[in-house]
Amino acid sequence: MKDIGTDFIDIDLIPQEEVESEEPEAKESRIILLDDTQRLKRIIMDVSKDINLMYKIHHRDFEEIVAELLRKQNFEVSLTPRTRDGGYDIIAVQSLSGMRNKYLVECKRYGPDRPVGVEIVRGLMFVVQNAKANKGIICTTSYFSPDVKREFNQYIPYQLELKDNNNMLDWISKYK
Repeated sequence: MKDIGTDFIDIDLIPQEEVESEEPEAKESRIILLDDTQRLKRIIMDVSKDINLMYKIHHRDFEEIVAELLRKQNFEVSLTPRTRDGGYDIIAVQSLSGMRNKYLVECKRYGPDRPVGVEIVRGLMFVVQNAKANKGIICTTSYFSPDVKREFNQYIPYQLELKDNNNMLDWISKYK
C-alpha cells in the first residue's frame, strides 16, 4: 500500500504464507490478516441475509466492514485509532486518472430508531475542510434526521455523501 502520510492501521490483504515467513517483530506489526478479512466477508454476507445483524455487531466491526467495502471498490483504506480518531474513522484514498482523492469517512453504528443528527454532519465537514480532504462520507446503520437533510442540501453534493441503512444494504448486496 502506498504511504498516505498517516500513522493509521493498514488493512491491505497479506497472504498467509508471507506472514509465516516474516520475522516475529514484523508479524506483530500486521493488524488485519487474511483470516480477519475472511471474518469481515462472513459478517458482510450474514448482514446481507439479515439486516438486524447490522445492529448487533460491534461498532469497530462496522468500521472495518465499511473499510472492506471501500477496499473492494479500489480504495486504499486506513482505519484511525479506536480513540482520539480526529472526527473520522477511515481515510480512503482513490487514484483516478493519476489524481489521488482523499475521503474521510465517519461511521455511526446506531440502533434503527436513533437518527444521526446534524452535529455529526457539521463536525465531519469541519474536519474535511481542515484536513483538505476531497470529500466526507457518513455511513450509518440508521437514518439521518430531517435537520441533516436540510443541512446536507447546503453543501455541494461532491463534498459530502450520506449513506443510511438502505444505502448500506445496497452497498453490501453489491459486495457479493
